[in-house]
Amino acid sequence: MATISLLSLCLLATLSVVTSTPFEEVLCGTSDYPGDHAGERIIHGAVVPQGKYPWLAQLDPTGCTATILSRRFVLTATHCVLEHDPDKEKVTITVGSVNKHDGQKIRVKRVVPYEHSVNPNDIAIIELEEELSFSKDIRPICLSGKHQVGDPDKNVVITGWGEITGYGDDPDVLHEGTARILSDAMCKGYKSMYTPETLICMGSHNGTAPWHGDSGGPALLHEGKRWTQIGITSYGMAHEDGSADLAWPSAYTRISHFCDWIAENTNNEAKCDD
Repeated sequence: MATISLLSLCLLATLSVVTSTPFEEVLCGTSDYPGDHAGERIIHGAVVPQGKYPWLAQLDPTGCTATILSRRFVLTATHCVLEHDPDKEKVTITVGSVNKHDGQKIRVKRVVPYEHSVNPNDIAIIELEEELSFSKDIRPICLSGKHQVGDPDKNVVITGWGEITGYGDDPDVLHEGTARILSDAMCKGYKSMYTPETLICMGSHNGTAPWHGDSGGPALLHEGKRWTQIGITSYGMAHEDGSADLAWPSAYTRISHFCDWIAENTNNEAKCDD
């Protein structure tokens, strides 16, 4: 009996250690969701199932999308945060749910834009007031390395809480779609300010494109068993009246150009792939 009791205690102690820290060393870009690919049809995007992209966050009051880098840092676009000072107003992110009205709200401590203008470096880091607790619904994303660039004609996944028809209809639930990487010449033909060193040109695929509210969200590649963020939704080409045109490309901030800056401003908590 004494031997059995001692063995039982040892097993309980072992189980306690295992179950108390299941996400202590969580791998970036991993999801428990069994599917790998986006819906065929964001404008016209498909609803994202809970837990499929656990690194997604929504920024309030701007309504922009962001991605989790580590327990303390989040990544988004500069134009999403330039006019919002956490010292002067309540700025939060919501994590852990595809529904923007659910999930966990965390106060923003400070915002670090790459520079205080949008073009051509539309990228910003957000530091949180408290650390995130990783779970199956809250995990960090992997970042593409300096030598990792998507090839033209390759498809990527785009996600966000932006309009789904292009006429002011913000959804409550996260949507996803696919975009196709285009040559830099395609975007240069539409906007002279397009800079291939800091931006990636992408076009609509299967009738989907980013729009208002998708800004700051990721362009994702799925390779092997993990997801990698290669871009940040920056801007789309639109008509003078602001309406969307799916025939025109969009520009995404090129993550690989900012690897050193990201590591420096997250105290090396977030690093690009080698």
